[in-house]
Amino acid sequence: MRAGYQPLPEPPGYTLDARHLRRYHEYSLVHPVKLIRCELQWSVMETPYSFPPLPVLERWRSNLATIALAGREIPVLRREATALVLAVHGAKHLWERLAWLADIAALMRQTVDWELVQAEAQILGVERLLGLSLYLAAELLDAPLPTKISWNSQPAIDQLAAQALDFLLREQIDYDAAPAARNLFLIGGLDRLHDRLLVSARFAPRLLQPWQLYRRHGLDPLRRMFNWQRSSGKPKVAIDERRAP
Repeated sequence: MRAGYQPLPEPPGYTLDARHLRRYHEYSLVHPVKLIRCELQWSVMETPYSFPPLPVLERWRSNLATIALAGREIPVLRREATALVLAVHGAKHLWERLAWLADIAALMRQTVDWELVQAEAQILGVERLLGLSLYLAAELLDAPLPTKISWNSQPAIDQLAAQALDFLLREQIDYDAAPAARNLFLIGGLDRLHDRLLVSARFAPRLLQPWQLYRRHGLDPLRRMFNWQRSSGKPKVAIDERRAP
């Protein structure tokens, strides 16, 4: 704040309080002059499905690595933990940015204990999302696939990869439909049914709030429906002329 950054004027709100910390996973700031956006993140996913779980995050934080930046030693996650965070984050957004895959590809060209990463992914229920991230980075950016691991869910990974490639390589994206596509993709990519239900519960309330839909889209859905019925010549609701005044 002292550097001139201000809360980003968008949902989920502007007040960084205890409720915000419990409910959400990030807080966004923007510099009004430099137009630089800064996101303070303490998790990858919002409740009720939080990734990574708090005990795992505490374990990762107790075993950090360091990097040199601007003459200082900065604590960072180790590469094995970073691989899982990048895999889940990219899948959450349906891998809509090639830069996120470039981060995965960069890790694949470094020394990483991929057997340990896979074992952790199995415990956390994100093995398919990990395999997907490695497959996409190898397919699109020629990153070397780890040779010491194999996937029990290869058919599911292939299906997810086809969906991600279709979304990533589209010339135009329907941004109204994109959130639903991303949510369904993430739900289908998780290994465990329990986690899929938690993610579904996270998004279900948004589908049950007509006022929020109206605030975002106005009457446009109704207009589209009316125009479609009029152009089709077969309206769904017939007007009873006998009841007209």
